[in-house]
Amino acid sequence: MYSYEVDIWAYGCLLAELALSVPLFNGLTEIEHLFQALSLTGNTGDENSIEETSSPLLPSWRSVFFPHITYPKDSPEYKKLATELLPNRELVFITLERLGNVLGYEGLEVLWNCLHFNPQKRWTADALLKHQFFDEVRQEMMLCYHPDASMYNHGIVQPQGTAYFKIPFESDCYLISSFYHMSQLEKNFRPLENFIASQKNITDAMRRVLVAWFVEVNMYFEHQEETLHLCINYLDRYFFNRFII
Repeated sequence: MYSYEVDIWAYGCLLAELALSVPLFNGLTEIEHLFQALSLTGNTGDENSIEETSSPLLPSWRSVFFPHITYPKDSPEYKKLATELLPNRELVFITLERLGNVLGYEGLEVLWNCLHFNPQKRWTADALLKHQFFDEVRQEMMLCYHPDASMYNHGIVQPQGTAYFKIPFESDCYLISSFYHMSQLEKNFRPLENFIASQKNITDAMRRVLVAWFVEVNMYFEHQEETLHLCINYLDRYFFNRFII
């Protein structure tokens, strides 16, 4: 189900792409793209372990703390990360080194909090913006409402008054109220955990119909066979825990 966690993942991918000048994940097929993501984020470990990862279709890679790549090479943290990634996940190791050279410890910490395989572990946008990685940006680009809004048609200026940006005329209280309302909506409409698994009115016949539909769609759109297997696996794990593919 679509929620803010998907956007946080997308932001992490964009941040990494800005640092690398190439897409973070560039698989040619759905399954290749998924495996690239899992290889970087890991799907086992204290932070990323979730019950749904226990599937024969997915390999098990332990998660690592991205910022440790910036530690001295003789430090226990760096050695532990290198041991986990080398040699089987060497491309991930190289990617983290390149990211660390651009983003540093703090940037990698932001990236790590965006790319948890478990969506429930990803930070909110509000939490990310408060991270010290953005301190310098806030100092350089900090904007404030001019105290005499009517004089400037409710413009926004830098504290020194050197730059001026017009925005649609609205009172400060209305803007704050709108942002607060949107924030509350995000919280209220966040999907409930295990919502699908809580549904009790699914029968064996319904499963057969859904599987048949998956097969038909897969053939019509010429998807990879791995996509079909993942769809059925998802169906059984969330809807029909008693079935085995």
